[in-house]
Amino acid sequence: MTPFPSSFYEPFRRAFEQREPGYRLRIVNRKTSAAIAAVTDGLFMTADVFWASAPDAFELLRTSGRLAPLEHKVKTELRAIGHFPLDDPTGRFRGFAVSGYGMVSNEAELLRNGLSPPRSIAALADPRFQGLIAMSSPSRSGTTHIMVETVLQRYGWQEGWAIWLRIAGNLATITARSYSVNAGVAEGRFAVGLSIDFLGRGQIGQEALKFAYPDENVFLPASIAVLARAQEPQGALRFAAFVLSDEGQALLTRQHAHRQPLARAQAGEQGDDLFALAGKPDYRGIFD
Repeated sequence: MTPFPSSFYEPFRRAFEQREPGYRLRIVNRKTSAAIAAVTDGLFMTADVFWASAPDAFELLRTSGRLAPLEHKVKTELRAIGHFPLDDPTGRFRGFAVSGYGMVSNEAELLRNGLSPPRSIAALADPRFQGLIAMSSPSRSGTTHIMVETVLQRYGWQEGWAIWLRIAGNLATITARSYSVNAGVAEGRFAVGLSIDFLGRGQIGQEALKFAYPDENVFLPASIAVLARAQEPQGALRFAAFVLSDEGQALLTRQHAHRQPLARAQAGEQGDDLFALAGKPDYRGIFD
């Protein structure tokens, strides 16, 4: 069960089935909120693996007793992004990649409206962005939920909600799914969209499109877990181990993934990447 698009998970499926010819994967694609419902009280209560970006989804499943122990983990010296642990301290889910949250923009549309690319989510509250912004619903999208929480925890309850209410007044639309935000920006229907990095980068095939991390930088691990009611627990453990292995980490470096694998991160590593950004003195993680 996963909200990831087929462009992301299909290479993993093919590589796993080639490595483990005794198994075949059935991948059910649902947005995060629907995926949680599906494994708790829906048609797929006996799904074997939960694979997603939003850490709150895993916390919810862990606290409700839905996750089984998972011993495998990525080989890395890194233990946390900011102050957020890569792995569940109780061993119920494991981080396999880093997710960054930010904004994708169509520079041609911004230029046409006399605007520069915004440097922060809060900047989208400027009235000049009226009718130019798209986001998905935080009640349906784990990505958007994280960004809403980021602003509230960064600026506080009163100021944070004031920012979101002003942004709401600037929205061109609220999309049903996160993918639609990026597609709309690529097509020029919106000038700016709130997006997770791997979706935003996935649209950058045109020169005018840019993805940027905002001043409210938030980087969190994307994770994988084996469900407690798995009908094929051994197969589930094998697939999770594959995703967390060196071979699985190598798949993240391919063009389709647009993800940063954890295996390349070392404690104190520097460079122009997510790990360096998350290590900046002014970085404030969502749970700092």
